[in-house]
Amino acid sequence: MTGTTTQAGALRATVFIAAALTLGGCLSWEDPGRDDAVVGVPGSLETTEGRLEGNLAGYAPEGSLEATVNVWDDTISARLDALEFGSWVMLQVDVSGIDVRSVEDGATLTFSNGRLVSSTGVDAPEGVWLSSLGCAGPFVGNFDYDAPALDTTVEFGTNTEGQRELEIRAGFSGAGSLDGSVVLPD
Repeated sequence: MTGTTTQAGALRATVFIAAALTLGGCLSWEDPGRDDAVVGVPGSLETTEGRLEGNLAGYAPEGSLEATVNVWDDTISARLDALEFGSWVMLQVDVSGIDVRSVEDGATLTFSNGRLVSSTGVDAPEGVWLSSLGCAGPFVGNFDYDAPALDTTVEFGTNTEGQRELEIRAGFSGAGSLDGSVVLPD
């Protein structure tokens, strides 16, 4: 049964990656050209609480924040969009290849160019990978910056309200860094 679960997880990750590459980087979840049913297979996209700070290509994440998360057994996809008149900053992070529902508080995974370079508090299997994307511009869909993060750290924990949370720190080549968090669904 473990082989079946691993194969199903790999298939979900492959479908998700193919959809992400087909749809491009800096699309909005509400973009009419995007089919959320494809992105959400077989998990469900949930709006959640989040936080986003930092600076990306001269844009600061201010104003209203939309945080969305999609969790499968072995994959988590989190997206944070900060929008204010004349400024939009987005951070999307996808982690796959690890049982995200059983990762304990304090577990930290550090990636460089998408490859796992260290893990603390979790026995990370060999196939763990990360995709991290930052976008910034004057408004959603009109971006001056669209690039993957060079270095990304994700940490699992529990916030002060007792909710499970994913902390994200992403550094971008010559363009700044973003720190964020999303509350994970139960």
